[in-house]
Amino acid sequence: MNPLATLAILAGIIYCCVIDATFLKIYVIVFLCYTALTQFFAPSEHNYLYRKINMVSWDVLNDPQIHVTFEWNMRRAEEYMERRRRESKLPLTWTHFVGFCASRAIYNQPDFNGRLSFGNFYPKEQQNMSFLTSIEQENDVGLVTVDDADHKSIEQFCDELTRGRKEKEREHQKRTSIASFLPTFLLEPVLFVLGYISNNIGVSLPFLSYKKDWCGSCLIVNAGALGYSHVFTPLPSYTNAMLIVTVGGIAKRPVLEDDQVKIRNVINMTLSLDHRYTDGARAIVIYQRFFRYLHDPEMMIKEDADKESAAA
Repeated sequence: MNPLATLAILAGIIYCCVIDATFLKIYVIVFLCYTALTQFFAPSEHNYLYRKINMVSWDVLNDPQIHVTFEWNMRRAEEYMERRRRESKLPLTWTHFVGFCASRAIYNQPDFNGRLSFGNFYPKEQQNMSFLTSIEQENDVGLVTVDDADHKSIEQFCDELTRGRKEKEREHQKRTSIASFLPTFLLEPVLFVLGYISNNIGVSLPFLSYKKDWCGSCLIVNAGALGYSHVFTPLPSYTNAMLIVTVGGIAKRPVLEDDQVKIRNVINMTLSLDHRYTDGARAIVIYQRFFRYLHDPEMMIKEDADKESAAA
């Protein structure tokens, strides 16, 4: 919401409360009539919860998104994941791996991890990351958040996204329960205010399950699980996420390795970034690091070893 519009609304409220409440009374009557009409004519059998939230998440085409797409050759990552699965005996997935690599890439570019509040950029104290998952409710998806993601291993990602998933799904359902009874013209400002308070200002609203930075810096979407090979995912405004990583489906494609064409498993990846948080020069650093981690996961192990040696 534009700050000038917000200030105009606040000035109107103060005027009605202090000087003359006639306008407020007329507004309330018109508001109640409009709400009743929209609810009466609303086709409830088609107004699924996710559809109502989607309708208020995006506006006209004036958003600051940057889209990046690339093809990921999975050869080295497959070897890495096979070894980690064998060692941990956990059902590690590519979603866990992508989230792990993205968190490390953002960790190495700390001035990207922040929040926009009252027209200013403020660094965040920690890096949280969300994963879009299907939940056990028809026609609904939910966000499962991994807190302090940049300090967790891929095994901890797996643990939080499996063992702790039920509790986090309940938190998501409580957050979105307000959408089940609010008309969309009210839902948009309500979600904006709740998202701004919890994500941008950084104040928790525990009675509504809106924890501080509940969406986090990055959102991981596994579109391949739905059968899509290549998807660009838009940034939902109320989450205030600065980056979305969309994982496509696995396909066999010819790739060039050591001047030879070989058939490998590849995945189409897309990144959607909010231009307000960064510029092209800084975004390319995150992209290149993320790209290298995906193609050569051993780099992360080498970096950790180098940091331990330097600390010693």
